[in-house]
Amino acid sequence: MVKNTNPAPVTIPQLYQAVGEKVIARWEALGQTDDKIQWQYGAEADALIPEFPAMTVYAAIAKKAGKTSQTIRKAYYVFRAYSKEQKEKYNLVPYSVFAHARKMDNREDVLKYYVDHQSTPDEIEEKYPDIEDAEIEEEFNRFGLDRIFYSVFREIWGLAPAQKSRVMELVNEIQDIIRKANG
Repeated sequence: MVKNTNPAPVTIPQLYQAVGEKVIARWEALGQTDDKIQWQYGAEADALIPEFPAMTVYAAIAKKAGKTSQTIRKAYYVFRAYSKEQKEKYNLVPYSVFAHARKMDNREDVLKYYVDHQSTPDEIEEKYPDIEDAEIEEEFNRFGLDRIFYSVFREIWGLAPAQKSRVMELVNEIQDIIRKANG
């Protein structure tokens, strides 16, 4: 692990200088690989976060790997959510199932179900729905919108009330136009 000897806030160039060319080259190589790479992003961030600001670490790795800092942050949280033993025990489980299970109270049950039933990630999401998804579905149903607008509704989830209200006005207007056109 690299020690941060500068107690002041760290910039991305300072972080690059601290970790060195070998680490930067490793991050750049990660960006060229697709195989189980999210775990590695999480491990790289985990090695640096105790010594450097988390947001700087996410941004630095993302920049060199050609990813978004949000991708690196998510990989870090999924990486931290499971023990080494769990990762080894469920090594055949895809990262997307680990990421979904991280949101559950019964993480190990989700992983075990995937292995025992040779499920697909879609089956896991159906059997173990995300709590946020249930909340979104419930609110969507209260608006009485046609199902074609569900993806729009998911996208506006969490917006400021004024923004959400404006989008809903437009969606209702579009729905009225479609209903009138279809008689």
